Amino acid sequence: MIIEARYTDETQVPFNATFDDGREMSMPGYPSNTHYDKDVAAFLDGGGVFDDYDPNYGVTDEQLRWQAYRLNEEQADSHVEAAERTPDTLTTLDDVGLNKSLKRRNNRAKGKDKITDNDDVLADYIDSVIDVQGSADDIVENLARQALIDWDGSGVSYPIWTPPLG
Repeated sequence: MIIEARYTDETQVPFNATFDDGREMSMPGYPSNTHYDKDVAAFLDGGGVFDDYDPNYGVTDEQLRWQAYRLNEEQADSHVEAAERTPDTLTTLDDVGLNKSLKRRNNRAKGKDKITDNDDVLADYIDSVIDVQGSADDIVENLARQALIDWDGSGVSYPIWTPPLG
């Protein structure tokens, strides 16, 4: 006897049915012209309904939470990279220039050269972005399932990078 049925894609045609003994069956649609049609008919006649397609079926809250954390991290990283690409008002770096700039800044941070004022300004900005990401992660930590599903980070307000004078 079928105890649950749910659509498995947006077309609401193929579905999975769960039997009272724990078996699951996938069907391309109903009627399927198989011996399972009588089980599906009995389920529907008994008041059963097909649950709507849920793209998050089987996804745990913890998995949704980690997806939201990754989204927060990607958004923060994009703000940091945009700032690193414009280290001052006169400079916009391509990929090669960005890599060189990052290496030079890392060498200065290791004490090989003197840290510049622009390095300090950028480091302060990166710290503020990371702080906002941490606050966004704190929000995600306490969200209920539907809010986790809906999380897109659009309400997070990252600081604006103002490059120092070149």
